[in-house]
Amino acid sequence: MASADDSVAQFGYWNIRGLGQSIRHVLNYCEVQYDERTYDFGEKNDTRENWLKEKFTLGLDFPNLPYLKMGEVKLTQSLAILRYLARRGGLFPQTEEGQQRVDVIEQQTNDIIWDCVRLCYGESYSDKEKEEYMKQFQELRCEQLEKFLGDRNYIAGEQLTYVDFLLWETLDQHRTLWPEYEKMYSKHPKLESYLKRIEGLPKVAKFLESEKCIKWPVWSERSLYGGPKMAAPRSPVKY
Repeated sequence: MASADDSVAQFGYWNIRGLGQSIRHVLNYCEVQYDERTYDFGEKNDTRENWLKEKFTLGLDFPNLPYLKMGEVKLTQSLAILRYLARRGGLFPQTEEGQQRVDVIEQQTNDIIWDCVRLCYGESYSDKEKEEYMKQFQELRCEQLEKFLGDRNYIAGEQLTYVDFLLWETLDQHRTLWPEYEKMYSKHPKLESYLKRIEGLPKVAKFLESEKCIKWPVWSERSLYGGPKMAAPRSPVKY
């Protein structure tokens, strides 16, 4: 939780969910006071003037989005930002076993994220490709996650950690992108209960209803599917 001596954090990212939404979740859950600077691509896919004007003026070692500035701390790379906020806010694993589990799911979730990126940003996106992707996602990825989670409340066990926000957001993005797969996780009841548990946390529920919570788009203008030039699909039937 932010102390009275902390300056207001500055968080910068595209005006999308993307890689930044899990960071927004953690910032809000840890009650970090922050101002968000959102950027967009402009009228053309390769136009990013509002970001490019500032990119090299922010004192970042590796200028990129997302970024986080908190006092003397200036970070890029979404996972590095998540880990920093987790250590600061009590969302880092407290046991070796918990750390191992979090490390594995962080990387496993990252694989899922980039599989989704390759599909949605690919030049050949089609219903056929989507169906093949979703078959693997539901029958392999979700099945593995369900088995790994087991009867635990959270990935690390009984302790909520930053990776729970990363995983929840990734799985919810899939529901948002493809609502035609109604009750997407119903065949994986432990995983479905886990998602309900995360979004039922009071601070999470409050954020999900707030103006700070971006519902759409998931991806940027450069994506073939899921970007701001595409109308948002209907709301998913979650459960």
